[in-house]
Amino acid sequence: MIEIVVWWNFQTPKLITQDDIEFIYTALADEFLSVSHFFSKKQYVSKKGYYVIGKTKLKVRALKPQAGFLARQLMRISIDGITPYSLSIHEVSPSFEGFVYANNGIGEQDYETFLNYVENYYFTAAEKIHDSDYEKKFIPVIKNFKDGIYSIQLFGDPKMIELFNTIGLDFFGKRMFFYHRRELPYLLKISERPNDAL
Repeated sequence: MIEIVVWWNFQTPKLITQDDIEFIYTALADEFLSVSHFFSKKQYVSKKGYYVIGKTKLKVRALKPQAGFLARQLMRISIDGITPYSLSIHEVSPSFEGFVYANNGIGEQDYETFLNYVENYYFTAAEKIHDSDYEKKFIPVIKNFKDGIYSIQLFGDPKMIELFNTIGLDFFGKRMFFYHRRELPYLLKISERPNDAL
């Protein structure tokens, strides 16, 4: 599993909304990856999302063979006429625990229905990647950590856990980046804004 860190430098405040994140997903056009939020040291909450200014990073997790292709695609992505100025690629280890940022609807879903969806979605994805070389053992345990932030513990086959780390949480078609504990401070920076803004 690899993590690509991309940097933009916004000279004026840039409003980040869910549309910006979906734009990155669309531009990369691959189901086996996940896209984080944008983060900057100068970051301000808004009812519509949040503003970033200056050096701003975004992370993309993906399968290792995709690294070169995705790096080239990312360096071409223009946001408000601004393209990235820097990019780095790192190999990262999967985590058995982490966090997602989501609206409150995730906590209102019937767990059995959600678990059935998760098993179907991730086992189908694993079949495409690993053929039959994995065990159909995978359970994510989701708990409310803070308004809009949910903690997730992962149990099961290590290949399934790595897959979840790579493609994040798919919540009935809505894709969410799986943040490791070291990344929790970034989430806390944006958690003050209305949690239905993204």
